[in-house]
Amino acid sequence: MTRPITPTWETIATVEPLAAALDALTDHVAAGIPNDNTRWCANTFFHAHLKPFICEIVGWERGYPIDEARPPSTTWQVIDLGRHLDGTEEKLRRPATNPFEEMLRTSDAYEVVYRRLLNKLPDCRDCGCYR
Repeated sequence: MTRPITPTWETIATVEPLAAALDALTDHVAAGIPNDNTRWCANTFFHAHLKPFICEIVGWERGYPIDEARPPSTTWQVIDLGRHLDGTEEKLRRPATNPFEEMLRTSDAYEVVYRRLLNKLPDCRDCGCYR
């Protein structure tokens, strides 16, 4: 039986290049935020632009195929949530094939990436959330 791999930033960034790419993107964004009185909300930026990618590469959502895009339509389309409720969704998940993949699917790995990227962003200014 193999010992679980403890998620560290260095390990995650090595085995999942998209994590390293998000890290570089976050550095680039943080460098572009003016250091003045311009209104800025780190939480809004993080949750709208970084968190969706984090969920795809680490944590419990890793391993599920991304839904295929549908063509635009002007008609009302019903969204079927049944596959989430009847267990079908879990059957769609690709199995982890090695200890590194198992590590990337943990909440600990998610927390490492989440904290690293959020902490790289400048603090909020004049937004009301007081980060």
